[in-house]
Amino acid sequence: MRRHEFRGCNLLVIFALGLGLVLCGCSKTGNISKTETESASGKVSETAESESAIEKNSEAKKEDPSLTSLRLAAKAAGNAAIVIDLGYLNAAEGSGNLSDYDKYENQLSRYLFLTGIPKERLIGQESGYSNAFCIVPTDSNAKVEIYSTNGPDENGQLKRGELLYSADRGNPLIVRCFVADFYSNMLISVTDPSGLSIEDYNPVFSGEDGSLILTDGHGNRLYEAR
Repeated sequence: MRRHEFRGCNLLVIFALGLGLVLCGCSKTGNISKTETESASGKVSETAESESAIEKNSEAKKEDPSLTSLRLAAKAAGNAAIVIDLGYLNAAEGSGNLSDYDKYENQLSRYLFLTGIPKERLIGQESGYSNAFCIVPTDSNAKVEIYSTNGPDENGQLKRGELLYSADRGNPLIVRCFVADFYSNMLISVTDPSGLSIEDYNPVFSGEDGSLILTDGHGNRLYEAR
């Protein structure tokens, strides 16, 4: 009787030890699984954050350095907009492409962002005798409006005609306009969030020295990129 009891006790001890080992193994497996899951989750999160940061950096680098420099200089001077003279087009010599304007290639060598201006921001006539100017709002969030004008009224004032372009983003654009002796056929207005503005700026050249006039009719001055 005692031998059977002893054997029974041994069997119970062995069974208990075996059960303990099995439970311990399950517990370790569970811990490993959880740790691996957390690690994998952490890697995915870090990768997503890295990709997001790369995208933001990429967007920040999209602006050409020459454009950034121009805007910083104009802002320091307190000007709401920048003007770049792209030159004159003789209808008999060109097809209306920007490269046909006599100063375009020279300006392009300095301001590479000119090549990135899309067609929807090329305002005005495509052929015929004309002058082209690139207008760059100093603030990228500026509001821009461009109107046609038929010249001075009986009081010598230029009146707005058709709205040719309107935008709430201050992207660079190019106007191609007919320039007469004392006026051109476009009026350009830029207003940025800080309150700086130009109102109905009319690109035209001085009758005295041939230089580009850089002020609107209200004394607001544009920054000229040379």
